Amino acid sequence: MFFVFLANCYATASDEVRRRLIDAVLEGPRGEEFNGLEPAAKDYEILQFHVWLSRIAPLCAITHARLQEIQAKHQEFKPPEHPELDFWSEEVETGALGTEFDIDLIASQPASEFLDRAL
Repeated sequence: MFFVFLANCYATASDEVRRRLIDAVLEGPRGEEFNGLEPAAKDYEILQFHVWLSRIAPLCAITHARLQEIQAKHQEFKPPEHPELDFWSEEVETGALGTEFDIDLIASQPASEFLDRAL
């Protein structure tokens, strides 16, 4: 669901929101299951996500600049054909929506506006 959400709003999100997302991605995967992850494997996961972002937002200079930096650092990495298929989450977090979310208002506006406010 996360990829569907990003695919629908990343290209139209503000530069600040894109930078914040990319900065979070550059930290790599988190959680106990990733504690033993080799640095090269972590960097490859980051590359995969950036390849995917560059495909859903082909005109985003921020994404392309970060992708080029990663590729320059790891010339041995080849961009995957389907980067979205190797990255997923098995855990789901739930929470109650507060009064700050008006579902009708959210549904009536572009997804990028909601993303800008949510982040």
